[in-house]
Amino acid sequence: NDRLQGGDGDDLIYGEAGDDVLGGGNGNDRIGGGDGNDLIYGDAGDDILGGHAGDDKLYGGDGNDKLYGDDGNDMLFGGNGDDWIEGGAGDDRLWGDAGADTFAFAASSGKDTIMDFNPLVDRLVLNGQRFTMHDTPEGLQLDLSGGGAVVIATIHASSFSSAWIVG
Repeated sequence: NDRLQGGDGDDLIYGEAGDDVLGGGNGNDRIGGGDGNDLIYGDAGDDILGGHAGDDKLYGGDGNDKLYGDDGNDMLFGGNGDDWIEGGAGDDRLWGDAGADTFAFAASSGKDTIMDFNPLVDRLVLNGQRFTMHDTPEGLQLDLSGGGAVVIATIHASSFSSAWIVG
């Protein structure tokens, strides 16, 4: 169980096994949580955050960040900036926050929920997967051909636009 904090430069931080609290500080940082239920803060800068195994919470902070939840039921918060957010395996909850965010989904990515999709600026990357869609009590659900599903909590099928899908 580590508690590591980067400084003003571009830091490389890896928590290894255990439940870690990791922060990047200022700079363009690369932070990986390893095994365990990690809490990771990118802070300022264009950061790359990876939760890896466990039920992790990733906070991008300011900047154009890339967040990867990997295994586990993760919570990813993009923060300010135009972020790339990919939950990975498990049932994840995703927030882009401010900025034009991209939410990416690979085959067999679990059932992920986008909590704050902004149809004016946010986009989806489905990696070539086909989908069927239907409304659920949680919002619009896209069932992906590669396995898994995406729920867009703020949208219903009647307002869906194929322009949201960019890959």
